[in-house]
Amino acid sequence: MKTIIKAPPRRKPQSAGATTNRPGNPATGKRLPYGLADCVIFLAIAIPLLIAMCATGRPGA
Repeated sequence: MKTIIKAPPRRKPQSAGATTNRPGNPATGKRLPYGLADCVIFLAIAIPLLIAMCATGRPGA
């Protein structure tokens, strides 16, 4: 039985105009996904919940 050796796929050469134009600064055009109010609401819920879970947990578990 013959061994079939497959060559890696050939890639088409890209022209200079087809390259992706990326901004010089990667942070350009990005904004924070959450606002200050969202962060405050999250902390207002998460901190008491974390304290409650620690207070009701079994010691040594």
